Amino acid sequence: MSSYLAPAHYSPSAEVAECPRQGPRQGPRQGPRKRPRQGFTLIELLMVFAVIAILAAITFGISSGVRNTQGKAKAKGELAMISQALDSFKMTHADFPWAAADKDASAEELFKSLLGWKKFDSAGSVFRDKETTEVTDQGPDAFIDVGRLTYIDTGDPGKFNPELSGAAVPVDHLLIDPWGNPYRYYYKKDATGDWENFGFVLYSIGPDGKDAIDTDWDGVMTINIREATDQGDPVNLDNIYAGE
Repeated sequence: MSSYLAPAHYSPSAEVAECPRQGPRQGPRQGPRKRPRQGFTLIELLMVFAVIAILAAITFGISSGVRNTQGKAKAKGELAMISQALDSFKMTHADFPWAAADKDASAEELFKSLLGWKKFDSAGSVFRDKETTEVTDQGPDAFIDVGRLTYIDTGDPGKFNPELSGAAVPVDHLLIDPWGNPYRYYYKKDATGDWENFGFVLYSIGPDGKDAIDTDWDGVMTINIREATDQGDPVNLDNIYAGE
């Protein structure tokens, strides 16, 4: 039977000393990883701009439509208020206020009439302004509260509803619709005027601000008026008439 004899110089502790303990292996140190630079291509940018433009157009169209709808509702209410005041004027003076030679002058006559500053003479053949001696210091009795409407002084069109003097005839004042245009008023111009309508015609020219009705209109709505155009575009289709 044989046995193994370790060499005389062998020592387990020496073997351990000769084999130092090794920790986990570490690779070479690396700095923070750089992410690749990202950006939009030209096509992507154009697509984004196109989407923004489409959304803006939709939003503008909706808001514009809402404003026009609200404006039309307001105009109809104001036209009804003015019509009622004109009926009151007729009950007092036996006729509606006569119109003038042009559109703005007729609108001014309408304003003065509704505030009580117009009258017919005793014979009913002259339609004139009242003298200050014919009214009180507070002014004449008005047929309408113009404070509920919007009006301008054409001498200072940027100022709405300027203060009125009760002791002076208002000059160059016009009632305006929600789009800033004077309300149109048509009626006979004198006792023998060529007017074929049984009453007055009162309307707003609408959001487009265009009107093709002639000053010498006889008050009868014709297909020619409805088909009037400006560079091919109809101009009277959006008119808003009292009583509609």
